Amino acid sequence: MKLSAGFSVPLPSLLVYIFFAIGTTFQIFVTANEDLGSSYIFIVGLECVLTLGLGMSVFRESYSINEFFGLALVIAGISILRSASTSTV
Repeated sequence: MKLSAGFSVPLPSLLVYIFFAIGTTFQIFVTANEDLGSSYIFIVGLECVLTLGLGMSVFRESYSINEFFGLALVIAGISILRSASTSTV
């Protein structure tokens, strides 16, 4: 979205829509086979991780130790939810 400059640059704007469509398609396939709650949390967490990674690699953004700690908490939370959803009560 940053490169699209408010959707005024055609190619990056088109890529935004394409990536949203890919993400939505991925989410549809994941939620079709899993519980909605845990799979949605997984998708949102994956988006956080990918966004941070792309921000660092493509846009050369820097992040504080607190942001990395927060990301680690998100990943830990997702892991706990995923392990809890696979075990039976």
